[in-house]
Amino acid sequence: MQLRRCGPVLPLTVFWVTVATEHHISRLLWLFIEENAPLDRWEALTVKAQGVFPASMLTENRLGEFANLKVLAIAGTHPHFFFHHLEKTRDLGNLKEVSVGVDTLPYEKLVSALPRVMGATKSLTLNSSGDFTTSLPSNIMVLKCFTLFNRSPFPHLKELSVILCSIRLHPLDIPCVTHLEIYFNLSWNLDTVLEFPALTSLVLECAKNDLRPLTWFAAPNITFFKLKLPAFSNSLSHPGAPPITQLNFLTYPRVANLQIKIPLDLEELCALLPRFPATSDMVIPLNTSGRESMDTVLLDLLTECNSVESKQESAIRYPELTNLVLISSGEVDVHEADWKDRLRHRFPDSKLHNLTIRLSRWE
Repeated sequence: MQLRRCGPVLPLTVFWVTVATEHHISRLLWLFIEENAPLDRWEALTVKAQGVFPASMLTENRLGEFANLKVLAIAGTHPHFFFHHLEKTRDLGNLKEVSVGVDTLPYEKLVSALPRVMGATKSLTLNSSGDFTTSLPSNIMVLKCFTLFNRSPFPHLKELSVILCSIRLHPLDIPCVTHLEIYFNLSWNLDTVLEFPALTSLVLECAKNDLRPLTWFAAPNITFFKLKLPAFSNSLSHPGAPPITQLNFLTYPRVANLQIKIPLDLEELCALLPRFPATSDMVIPLNTSGRESMDTVLLDLLTECNSVESKQESAIRYPELTNLVLISSGEVDVHEADWKDRLRHRFPDSKLHNLTIRLSRWE
């Protein structure tokens, strides 16, 4: 332990990973006291420890309280001693974030073991199943969980992230959520549009060939939208999904920042991009290569022209577009400045200022 290097004042980030006897745990705690590093200085704690309880330390007032703790991560089994001191801390007003590891504590047991902690934290991360039979405390504004299997109302949440959502989330479940990141693990087709008017930011994860959530998930007020592959599998696909070009996509009229990070071809992009008419910052995949494809890309993606042969180009499709990033799946022999100049020559009123081509290998 190099506590002396931290000095007597700086807040501490502590990673407590032990498999030890009660005597050994007591000695470690005494080292913190001797080096003027009591619990009051701990700003972040990650604890992975078995349930050894050093009873001799219970009456040691010099150990202090978790009065300045901001981040708590529970990575192992029930660490009884730390739970005891967390719950006896008189003021947990600085606590911002609690994170619970896989197979550590289900939500109900967490609430039972740490009622005051759960009544203080602003953000909760559950890296396991999110089965909520009781509602979240109103102080929790941010929830991140691995799965959602049952419908639960979250009336106070502002931000929600679900890696694997197996229910059809309803607007009444999250009436105040403004930021949502989600993957819908649904095996049936949905024909009723649900509107989430509170949302301003949406990160939607989809299988690379299945964009059906964009046919029923309405979010008319989002200004940021990212479409990406699922975090748990970059190669996920649904064999029975209808062709992307045949889907009746909803329109998202206020999206200014659009990021598509799923490998779509030009025809699929042409079907999807017009649903974001107000975009000013765009990141899209480009699965063509070579200078000969330049005009095709410009006409099909950025103009109102219906065909490459047409000589009448009504206008640029995205009049607010100022920044364009093309993610190429292969080498593209095109100079960015040359490409931008061609576009601006074709559309003198274009607001496009920056064009970037990046190379990315899709899984």
